[in-house]
Amino acid sequence: MSQHIDFDAMRGNGGRNDGGFGFCPACSATGCVIAQGAADSPQQTAGLRGFNQQRFVAGETLALSDISSDMVTVIALGMARIEWIHADGRRQVLDFRQKNDELCAPGDLPDLRAVAVTPGILYRMSTQTYALCRGRFTSVAEWAATVHRSCLDRLTRRTVMLGRLTARERICAFFLELAGRSGDIVHGGTMIQLPMSREDIADYLGLNAETVSRLCSRLKAAGLIHMTRPSEVVIPDLGRLRAVAPV
Repeated sequence: MSQHIDFDAMRGNGGRNDGGFGFCPACSATGCVIAQGAADSPQQTAGLRGFNQQRFVAGETLALSDISSDMVTVIALGMARIEWIHADGRRQVLDFRQKNDELCAPGDLPDLRAVAVTPGILYRMSTQTYALCRGRFTSVAEWAATVHRSCLDRLTRRTVMLGRLTARERICAFFLELAGRSGDIVHGGTMIQLPMSREDIADYLGLNAETVSRLCSRLKAAGLIHMTRPSEVVIPDLGRLRAVAPV
């Protein structure tokens, strides 16, 4: 059964995206920073209408772009995971991509694929339009640089995490990563959403699902996290959690 998503409710952000790049009169969906940065007024959209939207549902396999692709793909809403299937059938989740992230392959590996974790919307544009867009609008160029730095930083931290950290340290580092990327300040701490399954988290952290569930219970008992529901975690004190995770 496909998961329902209320796109209209998710657009209720006053016409602004999370990055603060401003309102896009030409954007008919939601806060894609490329569309917003490229269209500060209707007149500026001339020659930059090479955008198209694609809605997706949870579990759908999505097309990954790479250095040889003629299209650039950005997640406007929702989340997808980048996974690598080993020859023996085992899976490694390499990254989670969410709103304002580019949906591109992190390397030239065989059998890489992107799978939707939640329903959402993709924006796609030709590489020529994207290059023109970056050249004309500094907000888009700044976004691209930020996204690529963030991706490289996550991959570097994961290399250290998988090679040197304990299971407890890994799950704490994962919660801190999500808090930094998309955490919301709420009464009682920082709230993060966990739309991915425990199996997804386990395959991202190099653990098994039972270990992830057990560690979450222990962190909750220690007061390091509160789980208001299975898909929501509140971190009452980021400093305490950072003390556990050295990266």
